[in-house]
Amino acid sequence: MRSSPVAFLAVASLLLFACEVLDDPPATDSGESVPSESGSTFVPVFPTDSGGVTVDSSLPPLVPDWDDAAVAEDFFAAPWPSDERVTERGTISMAGFPRSNRGLVADYRRVFEEEVRGFSGMPVLYVRIPGLAEALDTPPAPADSLRRRATVQLVELSRDRCGTLTPLEVIVRSRADRYAPADLLAASPVHGFPLRPATRYAFIVRAGLTADAGLRIARPAALQRRLDDADPEGDGPWDALVRCLDRASLAMEEVAVATVFTTGESAALLRTVRDFAMDPDQLDDPALLSLEQEEGLTRDGRVFHAGVVELPIFMRGTTPYGNSGGAIELDGEGRPIVQRLEEVAIGIMLPEGATNPPLLVWSDGTGATLRSPFNSRVIRELVEEGFAVLSWVPQFHDGRSGPGADPEISTFNFLNPEAGRTIFVQQAVEASLMLRVAAVLDGHPDIGPLDRSRPVFGGHSQGALIGALAAGVEDGYVAWGLHGVGGYLANTIIERKDPIDFTALIGNILNVGGPLDRFHPVVHLAQLGSDPVDPGNYAALWRGTPERPAGTHVYIINGLLDDAVPFRSADHLALAGDLPLLQPAGWDPDPFGVWSTRTHRGTASGNQEAVDGTPLTLATWLDEREGHFTIYRQAGVRRSFIRFLVSAREGVPEIPIPER
Repeated sequence: MRSSPVAFLAVASLLLFACEVLDDPPATDSGESVPSESGSTFVPVFPTDSGGVTVDSSLPPLVPDWDDAAVAEDFFAAPWPSDERVTERGTISMAGFPRSNRGLVADYRRVFEEEVRGFSGMPVLYVRIPGLAEALDTPPAPADSLRRRATVQLVELSRDRCGTLTPLEVIVRSRADRYAPADLLAASPVHGFPLRPATRYAFIVRAGLTADAGLRIARPAALQRRLDDADPEGDGPWDALVRCLDRASLAMEEVAVATVFTTGESAALLRTVRDFAMDPDQLDDPALLSLEQEEGLTRDGRVFHAGVVELPIFMRGTTPYGNSGGAIELDGEGRPIVQRLEEVAIGIMLPEGATNPPLLVWSDGTGATLRSPFNSRVIRELVEEGFAVLSWVPQFHDGRSGPGADPEISTFNFLNPEAGRTIFVQQAVEASLMLRVAAVLDGHPDIGPLDRSRPVFGGHSQGALIGALAAGVEDGYVAWGLHGVGGYLANTIIERKDPIDFTALIGNILNVGGPLDRFHPVVHLAQLGSDPVDPGNYAALWRGTPERPAGTHVYIINGLLDDAVPFRSADHLALAGDLPLLQPAGWDPDPFGVWSTRTHRGTASGNQEAVDGTPLTLATWLDEREGHFTIYRQAGVRRSFIRFLVSAREGVPEIPIPER
């Protein structure tokens, strides 16, 4: 089954976002720290390296907007994001965001201000600089942002990685629309470079950004006050900036404007719920309510059983969470609260007469029924290879979760941001819980013994998305074969054209009056809301974490012609996981040339290392011939996929280059 239209439902939420056009205050220069015509003050800053271009010091500089008193009413009156723009509880403050006191925007604001600590792993960084669009013909290229004296930089401030640069894509809006002001400098990490979790960064614009026009950018007095008060030995955001720029020799004297922010820990909630759900001291084994053999799928050497188990639901409220509910609550000791138990259909297919077959758990795409994956050639061939294949019906599918549930609308529920942040957390936890279901089935009179010593996971589309998340926190599976999956919701919103052109839809209905892209404020809100369930924020975890340093084996397959997973979304996940490209690669996932490209020729096995040095098999196959169903249509790719899963039963898996 194809994946559900994430962008379609995200668009539905975005249609309720509205914003007033913001006026741009003028600025003048009279030398030292002085007021501009708008009443703000600035400090002259002169670039020392302007590429041989002469900056005319007699011309008034461009002055970035920074008025702390105005932020409550004008979101762009100061740089974003910022560790200073948080509530008293330490959650993200959306003060000043247009129309954030009513409708769906109010729902997003409530969720952010109640639940979200730390900024997006794929943030959009905003600074409004009146006059910038006219002065800057061409924004810096992504590769330029990696130079030590780049005019626009994203700098990591952590003590052990101080000065590390992340490549940026930069735009400047030349005209205002109903959502964003003119002269808005917007920058975001290049596809495939999500930021490290729970890490402090600085976004920096240098005085020489507009040197080609003979102009410089001044430093707002608001920033100068913060720098004057900073203590390089302190722990505050500005302390970290001053300390790091000094250590990394990044020329503080050329900084015109900067903002310091800390990323959130996107995987924290899933990790917490998974650890609780898999702890037998916290949660009993799933109850097996029924199990019986079905003759319809029992044929050609395969035996199929269907059953029902009870699984814990951690999302509060009433399913399917159409307009309210869905948050995962923690008790006073930080443990997730089980809201109720839900009956869930399961199916298991075994080779006829097999003794102790190895376990493979499969999760299929949006719209699948319990039985549909077991009719596929992929599952049939996996069973022929000796696997016992276990699957389950995900939330809102095939009659699960009540008559009001819909496989697409309920699953990708961005009209309810509370549920949109947690649905795939719940489903990824269920992928882990299938290991406990398998333990219940092991030795059942109708099933017999199962080999659960080295279980593997396979997923297609929505099932691969679930697997990509779970692979970052679950150590019960030894390998993950994922097909038809990408990351970075903002890109999906902009680039997905199936079933309709979502960008055109938004532009026409909202009369935006300008281009809509991944940098747009309302698109960024959707991304910030979805961070806990964006696979790109989990990809780096596949190589291991302090909690599970051995990492896990991952093989991802995508097609260039996929209408459901835009190829740049596939690129994002491949680069975020730093996955070697099996050769010949169907396309270049690094169009900006900022990735230290890893390629692999021939069979891949133990071709990478986990953080503790354990050999890992990590790779991606990019197929230019196919779309969303590559392993179903290309026998050579399918054999490569199956060989990866089969070989994982014995040790470090291998990935043969797909035959064409």
